[in-house]
Amino acid sequence: MNRPISLPELRRVRVIGTGLIGTSIALALTRRGVHVTLADPSPTARLLARDLGAGVLAPEFETDTKAVSGGSAAAPADADSA
Repeated sequence: MNRPISLPELRRVRVIGTGLIGTSIALALTRRGVHVTLADPSPTARLLARDLGAGVLAPEFETDTKAVSGGSAAAPADADSA
C-alpha cells in the first residue's frame, strides 16, 4: 500500500537555469503560489522566463534589463580557420 509522502510546504524557490525545463518548473511552481526567483547566465533566457511569468529575477540580475536580440553566443564561423 502506497502512502503519500508528506513534504514541507514550499514558499520560496530559486530556479537556476531558465531553459525549457527550468522555466516550465518555475511556471508550475508560480501557479501554485510559490515565490520563484530566477537565475541564469543568459540574459535572454532569464528575461524571457520572467516575461512569461515564471518568477522574478535573482537580485544579482535585477539591474540587467536589456535582452540580447538576434545575436548568437556561438563563435564566429571564421574563428576556427586561423
